[in-house]
Amino acid sequence: MSELRAPVPQSEDFTISSEIWDALTEEINAVVLRIDANEDLVPEDVANVRALKKQVDAYLTQFNKALRSAQTTYKQMVENQLIELGYNKIEAYIVKKREEQTAEQNAKLDEKRNHLQQLVETELSKTQYVKDTVLAKECLPAFIARFPNVNSYAKSKEIKNWGPYEAIIRTSLQLLDVFFGDTSLCPGAMQLPVTSATMQTLLAYLRDGNLEHLSMMRTVFEKDAEVLLTQKLKAEIATKEIALDKISEIMGSEETADEKIKDIARIIRLAETL
Repeated sequence: MSELRAPVPQSEDFTISSEIWDALTEEINAVVLRIDANEDLVPEDVANVRALKKQVDAYLTQFNKALRSAQTTYKQMVENQLIELGYNKIEAYIVKKREEQTAEQNAKLDEKRNHLQQLVETELSKTQYVKDTVLAKECLPAFIARFPNVNSYAKSKEIKNWGPYEAIIRTSLQLLDVFFGDTSLCPGAMQLPVTSATMQTLLAYLRDGNLEHLSMMRTVFEKDAEVLLTQKLKAEIATKEIALDKISEIMGSEETADEKIKDIARIIRLAETL
């Protein structure tokens, strides 16, 4: 087979005759002259020119339809010929090799992630405080963010020596343990939720290793005073009746009016959730 001829539509089948073009030209000229002369036209004045235009549009519509049909037919002809030549085997081979390569890359990536997970879990289990905080579940994704090579498919990012990674994880978690263990610095910090300013700052340190995060923990912790107070109230107020008793206590206390309003408002917000 020397060539594969495309089924191109015959131009003669869609050629607009000179008669139609001449008639359309004459009608257009006549109507345009009247428009230029500022005459008021009625629908009947443009009926002939619009009818002739529709004939031209019909030829164009039929031609486009024939082109689409020819394109579909020719595409199928080419595909059938390629299959007959055996090109589909080449495509299948390429797809197979690509899938094998992807599977191999994913396996190596899973191996790195699993290894990192084991390191994190091991070092986390050795901590005295961190393992009992909400950060325990956040450590792995934080360290994955800190070590981009773990999530890289690139051959140049393979990890042959996990020693430095293990040391960084251990040191980072030990520093967090020191923070949680110093109750004079941030008492109650272990009970804070992951959304608190304190926990978010500690997570930021795990993600990038920047010690500046730890240097401002006292200031950050002050932002969570309201959170800790609310947590304490939740533990004390289990029912709305207890909430009312607590409000009565505040009303009889020696607090200022502003302090009483603030404390009572806090209790009411809590009671509304019971």
